[in-house]
Amino acid sequence: MSIGQMRRRVARGMAVLSVLAVTVIAVVTIAPQAASASTNNCGYGSSNGNVQTCVSVGDTSVGVSAQVKDSGRVLNVCLHRNGVSVGCTGYSYVPRGSGSGFSWVPGGQISNGTYCAVTWKKDPNGTTTELASECVGVTSVG
Repeated sequence: MSIGQMRRRVARGMAVLSVLAVTVIAVVTIAPQAASASTNNCGYGSSNGNVQTCVSVGDTSVGVSAQVKDSGRVLNVCLHRNGVSVGCTGYSYVPRGSGSGFSWVPGGQISNGTYCAVTWKKDPNGTTTELASECVGVTSVG
């Protein structure tokens, strides 16, 4: 991956994180929520407070992100719907104070289901570890 590609990937991740930072105001439970309002859930999983994983569901898009607080990590952030992978960022180094993530826009309203942001860490020896899985349940109104 070229430096330009890495910079674009980090910039996309920062844009997602900026949107999430504005919308993550209240702690939300995993209980089903109405799809007509933005719903968020964030947590640190097994990262010992170093990597915050978030999922944000709006009317027409779902965003997932991972924000590194202290020590840089090689991370992969995935979106799952009802236990099935929708997409992932691919592994990339995320330095301290930066993030990675993406938004999924399926076209139209978000369907009912459970949406999860799943963050994986790659260790120097090549093994991978799931750091966190933060989920939000969505049911339609009416």
